[in-house]
Amino acid sequence: MDRTNNEEAFRNRPMLYQWFVELRERGEEIKPVAHGTVFHSPKFPDATEIHTSPILEIRVNEDAEEALLYTKNSVYACPLAYCDFKKQDAFPELIPDYEERKSEQLQKPPAYTTEPGQVLLVLADFCKYYYHSLYCVPKDAPSGEPLPVHAYEHIGAFQDSFLIDAGQQVRLRYFPHRRGIEFYGQETDGMPIYLENAGLSELYARTAAGIIRLRPGERKEAAAANAEPELQEEVLLD
Repeated sequence: MDRTNNEEAFRNRPMLYQWFVELRERGEEIKPVAHGTVFHSPKFPDATEIHTSPILEIRVNEDAEEALLYTKNSVYACPLAYCDFKKQDAFPELIPDYEERKSEQLQKPPAYTTEPGQVLLVLADFCKYYYHSLYCVPKDAPSGEPLPVHAYEHIGAFQDSFLIDAGQQVRLRYFPHRRGIEFYGQETDGMPIYLENAGLSELYARTAAGIIRLRPGERKEAAAANAEPELQEEVLLD
């Protein structure tokens, strides 16, 4: 592969989210290999968790804020904002200027915000259990700071679920399905809840108000006016 500086030539290359690079034994050699959730790959369906073949070179595209991982036959674009820093910390030497880039990303303000008195749940198909982030500043918050968020999975006997607690005001519970989520708990202390799709494919959310369709980049309030009654619950499983 001709690895030139013309990044435009690779605009349709595969992308990795929630990614990290580690060293693994390959026969008698130790090679860098990346892990992540892939999109735009000719080999795998979107949102598949994969590991790459050995990486030959790693560059950073400053303008696009992404790492470019070159293997023998592919180039993977990896947004720095979606690096799994906890796992990458074990191999910082593999990413150019890793500590500086990590610090820059962690110091950035939240990418998704909303008005005081609203709850914003951001979903993405490249995140485990679809959970990207939650943001909420109550109207009566004296400091104007967003509520601290504790998000975690619950392993069930029959089906796993995802739990989100923000302060004492917000408690969300949902089941992840093949194409979205199904709430079984929506406590927001009377605040309206908005859903946004930060992912790359269409998602659905079964809420107390009905099923909400979310196209990539779309934000909607989980309200009856935005529900689509013609959608059946099976849409989450198709």
